Amino acid sequence: MAANPRIVTADRQIFWDGVQQRLPKGQQIDVPPGSPLERAIGAQFLVPLGAVSVPPPAEVPQPEPVPQEEPPTVPVKSRTAPKKDSAKDGEP
Repeated sequence: MAANPRIVTADRQIFWDGVQQRLPKGQQIDVPPGSPLERAIGAQFLVPLGAVSVPPPAEVPQPEPVPQEEPPTVPVKSRTAPKKDSAKDGEP
């Protein structure tokens, strides 16, 4: 059993012991707090084994939706011709 078990939260490439090392996301590793290995990996990329949840990534602010303007309403005129009044024309 490791004394300081941690889980890597993101894929990392580090240079350690003269060799390029790849630490995939989810890798379990024994890293003492404050150690040179912790500094090489980055403390922000390590969480204790058994942690309830992985810290969420930094939130990117979402732009606010642009309010949609409704087009102005234009009164519609009737295109039908008015009915003639037959009484005006002298017809019965």
